[in-house]
Amino acid sequence: MATSPAPTLTCTQCGYTNEAERVYCHNCGTKLDRSVLPKETQKKQDSTEATRRRVKRMTNPDGGLMPQLKQLLNVLIYAAIVAALLLVALPPQDVPGKPEIVDRMVGSELLEALDSTQPRQLVFSENDVNGHLRSVKSKVGTIVPGMEFRRAFAQLEPGKVRIGIEEAVFGYSLFWTIDEELSVVDGKFTAKQVGGHFGRLGLHPKLMEYAGQIFSKLWLALKHEQEQMKQIQAVRVEKGRIIFLTRPAAK
Repeated sequence: MATSPAPTLTCTQCGYTNEAERVYCHNCGTKLDRSVLPKETQKKQDSTEATRRRVKRMTNPDGGLMPQLKQLLNVLIYAAIVAALLLVALPPQDVPGKPEIVDRMVGSELLEALDSTQPRQLVFSENDVNGHLRSVKSKVGTIVPGMEFRRAFAQLEPGKVRIGIEEAVFGYSLFWTIDEELSVVDGKFTAKQVGGHFGRLGLHPKLMEYAGQIFSKLWLALKHEQEQMKQIQAVRVEKGRIIFLTRPAAK
């Protein structure tokens, strides 16, 4: 079966016969009239050019897939930032509300027990502790410039105390919390920092070493209570309550 001869392009300037894929005359350089080529040949040429461009996009590090990956990475970073900001804006879970009416004078009961010559066990509820913390507001004052200190609060969980600060900016509340494990080791009361939160955004204990400066004025306001803890011989934290066992006072 005979095959059709390959199409060619004849230069109108010099009459030289050129291959179909040429754009300019191989002999004199004149631009060739490609409109005279059969349509099938032109389509094949266009297909070859399209394939070449696809290969170039795949192998070119400045184009193709790399910009798409960079764009995806940027989207993920921005999404993580937005998620973190949303967590910061949310209050901690189960944050206690305003304490109910508290009949017990926590400070007085603790002082009386520490003055006793016999060991005394004291059990305070979470509501008792939060009622006592209301008194520190006037001692703390402003913690962060431009923000209003509203209150300190406590949440009692098994083996852990969560101390929180509520501040307000433009009337909107923001919360810091710090988690501590309480124990008495070799007769010494210790509070081990095990983490914390800014809103609902969890913070690693290493980060809380720096963020803990936020609580410095609160610790100063509670200095008397911290001194009293040195006379505790045992402490246990349960859900919603804390139990102290005092040392007998010296005669």
